[in-house]
Amino acid sequence: MRQSRSKELRNQLGLPVLSAHTRTRLNRLFDRIRRSAQKRMVIVEGKTDKRIYWWIRDRFGTGNARVFDARGIDELLNIYNQKTTLFGDRGVAVAFMADRDLERLFCINPQPEDIIWTEGYCIENDLYEGYVKDHLENLLEVPEVNKLQKMRDAVVEWFAFEVEEFRAGREHQTGKDLDEDELVLPGHTQMNPTFLRDRRFVAPDQNLVNELKGAYNLRVAGKLLFQMLARFLGDSDRVRKYPGSYTYKLGQMYEMAGKNTSNSKTERLIKAIEAELDKSEKAIAAKKSKSAT
Repeated sequence: MRQSRSKELRNQLGLPVLSAHTRTRLNRLFDRIRRSAQKRMVIVEGKTDKRIYWWIRDRFGTGNARVFDARGIDELLNIYNQKTTLFGDRGVAVAFMADRDLERLFCINPQPEDIIWTEGYCIENDLYEGYVKDHLENLLEVPEVNKLQKMRDAVVEWFAFEVEEFRAGREHQTGKDLDEDELVLPGHTQMNPTFLRDRRFVAPDQNLVNELKGAYNLRVAGKLLFQMLARFLGDSDRVRKYPGSYTYKLGQMYEMAGKNTSNSKTERLIKAIEAELDKSEKAIAAKKSKSAT
């Protein structure tokens, strides 16, 4: 019965059926959850989300909870679908946090309202919009700003193409990595023509391109935004080119953004998670009180 409900939810959300390997990994996570003695748990989508959650939780001074990363949205929704038996029946308060991704930014399918969704495409976008865009981008020198803008415009145009592929029900590849997948070759500001050819890229609708350019900080995959900025702030020649400047590696930028306490986007996530945990605890207490009478 649990599997059929899970399958129904995945179908409703347009998610693929889990592979045998994924089900095995998920069952191991179920076992870890059941063995834990912690009475407050937060389920996040992946390892990056887990690390960022720790940073922002510690900076905003919220209550402790054990954090599990589900290793993917499909797996998180499977856990969510079984939250009564995994958590509620055992007296464990739980909150779920997940990335919006294309499925929630560009479609109107109903989504579970008690999952805390990022405001942007993913949690990296909330970090970027809430801190990086107004702080780290301002560290760039004028020539760097111009080059970053050209690179970002090129990446956004390709990203718009992937959004159209998604909307058409075809395979989309918005999870690409700037360096590993050679989207933009080192020293260049335009998309790699070999990559575009292999993707069979065609120019997307200009209205969509303009829409994404106007809201790139929240609607274009956040890891790409960080990686593009790191091309300049992390350049080892930066100190020589611009005396008095410093370099900032990708990991440093994530940490600076995650630990910043003036980030309203990440503060919203933490407050929403704490509210969900409090609501869950109250429901558990009410159930115990009812069963005792």
